[in-house]
Amino acid sequence: MDTQDSPIDDRQTLIELAKTSNEQMEGASQASAYRAFNLGCMLGIIPALLVGLIAFLTSQYSWIAGVTASLIMLIAAAGFAGLAAYLTRARRMERIFHEQVYPDLTKKLAEMQVDMPTFLEIAAEELPSNAALVHLLSQETQNSLNHGTNP
Repeated sequence: MDTQDSPIDDRQTLIELAKTSNEQMEGASQASAYRAFNLGCMLGIIPALLVGLIAFLTSQYSWIAGVTASLIMLIAAAGFAGLAAYLTRARRMERIFHEQVYPDLTKKLAEMQVDMPTFLEIAAEELPSNAALVHLLSQETQNSLNHGTNP
């Protein structure tokens, strides 16, 4: 009796591994981005209101100037909060990849006796084209090839 898994079972296991790894990175980074955006918006409200108050006072008590200045500042604050959320998400995703996902993947792939390029090919086929796991694995593989180490 053969105790080896069939290639179809191995492929399905690799697909599940790719999906769970990608979901792990996406979920944690999304939570960080959400917090960063909320913090950026909350910190932007106070300066926006102060600028609106200053505009109101310096324009001889014109409500239009005060409200307009406040709205412009709030839009700018939301833009900066969006940028902060984007950067936080990208950095958090890279951090999770290098600290958790990549070491786990290399360990599990070694146990299954599957090389990283094969796993990357399967992940690229099964995950969406903009999947973070595929992007970061491609970068890691390219870096490994450039430095002459085995991915």
